[in-house]
Amino acid sequence: IPETATSRESQSTFFGASSGNWTEKTKHRVVQKVKEYHWKVYVSYKLKVYKGNDPSTALELQSRHASTVLITSGGQATARRGPQANKPVPPIAEKTIHPATEVHLTWLLQQLQSPGGTAQFAIDRSVASCRTPRRNTQIQAAYEYHQSLVHWMLVVLNFFLDRMEKDIMAKHNPAKIQDPQQRLDIG
Repeated sequence: IPETATSRESQSTFFGASSGNWTEKTKHRVVQKVKEYHWKVYVSYKLKVYKGNDPSTALELQSRHASTVLITSGGQATARRGPQANKPVPPIAEKTIHPATEVHLTWLLQQLQSPGGTAQFAIDRSVASCRTPRRNTQIQAAYEYHQSLVHWMLVVLNFFLDRMEKDIMAKHNPAKIQDPQQRLDIG
């Protein structure tokens, strides 16, 4: 339990007499005790790619498993009954599984040419639907694909910013021992 203590002495004389006939010394000591709770939090994610509509054939491209310790302090209310009544309520749910966030890669993979797998993109200017370099079927398909990719990236980014930083790390609240001299008012 983090603890801080401070002492303050004051001296006064009876009726303001400075002759020193009667002097009273008062000693004050303030102790602040704060109970801290340490919570181990595990986070993991996986980035997978799969062919068609069968996620069971997924190939894992990247994954990460991490952990941190959240420290909470103070008298948190407990919503428990029975033998668990005196234990504090965890700051986050014990387990959370988030739905998969997907993006189709079909358009991007169709742009790859073999051999070498380099990307090739061209506008077919010979078709009647090609009106300008911007208004044609190929540019519209590329634009729609990139919009879906940006949307997917924003969903992933917001997961880490909102869930990780706001929902989990914002619960990290260790006791902050302030300078007791600033709070002590014996006056």
